[in-house]
Parts: sequence; C-alpha cells; structure tokens
Amino acid sequence: MTPPGGETLSALRRLGTPLRQRGWVAVAGASLGAALAGLGVVAWGARLWGMATPAWVLVAWLLALGGGAALAAASRRWLAAFAPRALAERLERDGAFRRGALGGLLEAPQAGVSPGLAAAADQ
Repeated sequence: MTPPGGETLSALRRLGTPLRQRGWVAVAGASLGAALAGLGVVAWGARLWGMATPAWVLVAWLLALGGGAALAAASRRWLAAFAPRALAERLERDGAFRRGALGGLLEAPQAGVSPGLAAAADQ
C-alpha cells in the first residue's frame, strides 16, 4: 500500500521547499539588518551623549545579538507555513482547492479502502 499522501505530499514538498529556502535567506538578511541597526543606534547614542566608558560596547553587542535572535525565532512560525500540511490548509482556505481535497489525501486511508482506490485518488 502506498504511504499516506504519496503523490500529493511530494507535490506539496516540491512547491514548499523553494519557498522555505528563499524564506531562510530573507530571515538571515533581516536578522543581520536588525543586528546592524541595533549596533548603529547604540553607536550613535554613545557618540551623541558622550559615553566615555567602554560598557556601551557590551550593551551594543547584546542588543544586536538579541534583536537578531528574536527576529530569527519569530520567523520560525512564518517558515512553518511552507510545510506540506500547512501549505495544503492554506491552499484550501484560499479557495484554490475544495476544502479537504488536499488535506484528505495527506491522511491515512480509512479502514476498508482498497489500496488501488487510495492510489488512484492521489494521482
């Protein structure tokens, strides 16, 4: 018997994988941008307010690393939208497919369904 969602799962993975990979590039760029913006703000603040102690350097790096890490952590939920099941739900919700048309194929067939029928539905 074929695994649940065989062809449909493969198609959703082929659709979602490039989107997820591009998403990681965007997240890396945004995290780097947030870190550099944090460094810039603290550096300008130190210059404008004449901070003489080197403690502002530690504060700057902590803010930069914290901002970048927070953005990267928040993006995990956004990138999870490209997983096969989430992508199927999104396509059904947006009206590209009838509700349950994709998600039903990702589930295991009910007891008593012939393997041939389940495979034919997944084509």
